[in-house]
Amino acid sequence: MIAGLIAVIAGTFVCGIFGCGSDPGSLQSIESQPFEKRLALVDSTTDPAKIIRYRYLIENLSEHTSTPQKEVYELTLWTKDYLERQYGKRSNCIDIMEDLNTASASGSACNYKDLTAIYVVSKGK
Repeated sequence: MIAGLIAVIAGTFVCGIFGCGSDPGSLQSIESQPFEKRLALVDSTTDPAKIIRYRYLIENLSEHTSTPQKEVYELTLWTKDYLERQYGKRSNCIDIMEDLNTASASGSACNYKDLTAIYVVSKGK
């Protein structure tokens, strides 16, 4: 269920930015991209330095929270979408990941799902 929602969210953002037209392969080509490029597209950036930063954050968060990289990617998108839908708060993926990276570096033994839940509650106020 979450994977389907993530695909729709990513497809909506990317199609809104670049236009998908009627090409049915467009979403598939997005899904074949590495996670860092997908997040960069959602945040509307093509800056190579930022894409490298996304990669670092995904790898680091995955390692520090014992969470697979795919789940880090999906939960980051979910967090962004939930904050916008439920609280009207716009944010971008890199800011979310930077904040959660700082939190995970504090030595707390938390998985990424728990960190995103705490983040949503704290930012949603």
